[in-house]
Amino acid sequence: MVGGLQYLTLSRPDITFAMNQLCQFMHHPSFSDSDWAGSIDDRRSITGACVFLGPNLLTWTTKKQSTVSRSSSEAEYCALATTATELRWFGYLFRKLDIPLRSPPCIFVNNISVLHMATNPVFHDYHFVRELISQGVL
Repeated sequence: MVGGLQYLTLSRPDITFAMNQLCQFMHHPSFSDSDWAGSIDDRRSITGACVFLGPNLLTWTTKKQSTVSRSSSEAEYCALATTATELRWFGYLFRKLDIPLRSPPCIFVNNISVLHMATNPVFHDYHFVRELISQGVL
């Protein structure tokens, strides 16, 4: 229900703050996520991600995306690409430290369109994630 109400914030700025507060507590923190056009000044989306090793939080990040997204799916896909980059860096670090990973890392995303974009071979702006999936890295 909260996800559906997020779209109302475009035409009802009076509920934006309340929706932002509710959305912060919607999901278990093991995801990559973004808010579409969340910055009031320049309408850029904000990416958030948590990286866990088992139950242990390794890092978390929140940053404004460098481009303006044309849709919520594009904003979510940018968040996925940012998280994939972070996981790739940890993979390099673990290899250097001789720490084997039993399986490729998983990224939890709450947008079905993004899941289709990440696995579909059609053209879109971010090929990095699709490449990592095809290589078995993610």
